[in-house]
Amino acid sequence: MKTALVSQFRTARGRELAVEWDTPANSRLVWRWNQDHYPDPLAPLFAWIHAVSQSQDAPYADAGVELPAPFRGRQLPAGFQYVRLTPLDGEESPSFIAKALDLGARCGGAGRVWDTFAQPLAEAAVRALQAASAATPVAELSRLYHAAFHNTHIGGLVAFGPVLGPLQGMLEPLFEPNEAALLVQELGQGSDSATMESNRAVNRMAQVARESPEAALILAGSSEDALAQLRREPGASAFCTAFDAFIAEYGWRATGWDITNPTLRERPTDALNLVRQAMVARDEDSASRAEVLKRRDEAIARVEGRLAANPARVEAFRSLAGQLENYVAVREGRALWQLMATGALRMALLSKGAAMASADVVDAAEDVFFLLPEEIDPFFASGRRERLQPVVEERRTEWESWLGDKPPAVISADPERIPLPAPPAGDAVVNGVPGSRGVVTAKAHVLLDFTGCDELEPGEVLVCVMTSPPWTPLFAVASAIVTDSGAAFSHPAIAAREFGIPAVVGAIDATVRIHTGDTITVDGDAGIVRIELRR
Repeated sequence: MKTALVSQFRTARGRELAVEWDTPANSRLVWRWNQDHYPDPLAPLFAWIHAVSQSQDAPYADAGVELPAPFRGRQLPAGFQYVRLTPLDGEESPSFIAKALDLGARCGGAGRVWDTFAQPLAEAAVRALQAASAATPVAELSRLYHAAFHNTHIGGLVAFGPVLGPLQGMLEPLFEPNEAALLVQELGQGSDSATMESNRAVNRMAQVARESPEAALILAGSSEDALAQLRREPGASAFCTAFDAFIAEYGWRATGWDITNPTLRERPTDALNLVRQAMVARDEDSASRAEVLKRRDEAIARVEGRLAANPARVEAFRSLAGQLENYVAVREGRALWQLMATGALRMALLSKGAAMASADVVDAAEDVFFLLPEEIDPFFASGRRERLQPVVEERRTEWESWLGDKPPAVISADPERIPLPAPPAGDAVVNGVPGSRGVVTAKAHVLLDFTGCDELEPGEVLVCVMTSPPWTPLFAVASAIVTDSGAAFSHPAIAAREFGIPAVVGAIDATVRIHTGDTITVDGDAGIVRIELRR
């Protein structure tokens, strides 16, 4: 009998974590915990959806391209998602690049793959998820979710792979690694994006509220029933119209990439909290486009200055950099539809859970996240009504036991491939990665989830695990951003550069080591956070 290949690791709490490798070949590679998108273990149903290889691989096959490195394998120990860190090798890379270039050629360039090919397919899959009935089999919901989610990667990781890889390779000999990564991302700044458009929509609601004394008074009160009060107030009718339009357009968007994150449709008070923040934010919603483009020009000049002795290399660099003209627009468009897909999947699954709860199969709609397709589908296909709450409780208890724990940042069956942890920086220093240039000293405010977004005071440093596009209005309130996870290409780094504020990302355990009220210095150039004064 074949024995599964298993490696043993330990979490931050010292708990044993068994990794059953999906293939022997993958066990010899290096894998990174995807804390950026899934800081908590996936609930059993979402873990099942992420483990379905056929649904994930199909969009790439349909597009005639190959999977990017992060998705070539599926490691989900205890529900923690790991993605491949080992880059494509000499045998894998040429085929990936050739097919990606072919797709780009068919679409008119790397930057056109998104709007002419990937985004329409992602949107169609999301719309199908939104229209799905409670009886739709889980496997079909999974297929639609992956069609949406992975087409966003076809428009991003795949389309821009032949551009970003060579650019990174060109800059790495010229600059230190973090600086090279930051420069590559700065070369892609300057285009408008879906995230900034949603931010402007929040700002427009804030302006309508300012023009209505009645609406402004109710919003200033921060009451839990503020929305109900607004709907009863005749003087707030214009605000309610604007608010309903916002929810109609963005209400399906989840606040994070996990299906445990609610949508704005479910929790409209979160959107009201963003409006409250926009009412006290800086006048500008972002750095001016001219300022962003100026920083991009400065990045180009720095690189060309290092390449000046080789005119051919300068031309090659300009050719690659020119293909990043709409890079931010694509990245943030991808994020919008990824979160729309997550929200639509969540709502489709909750409709199943609500039906099962009405039949007393489970206690509540969200219990469906702790069941598997073979336990869910028979309820709708054949009317099976056996009580499943004991199964839910057993799995929920196991899932909850891992919450708050941290698995190893990197895993491999070959211990020599796992990098040694960085030496402690000292009690007063948190090391991270440069995300956006600048230096700010201010009081910190730690937010562990989106629900407390209205607690951030103007000028404070936002310290959190990670941000997603719904958090973006807070960038006009904060003086700087610090996140536990992320890299120069992550959402908080991109958004901070658009707003012209410093950011340090990938500052491991920042939310633990920094406390609300601490005075900290955020050095976005060096990727360092210094704790100057404890509260």
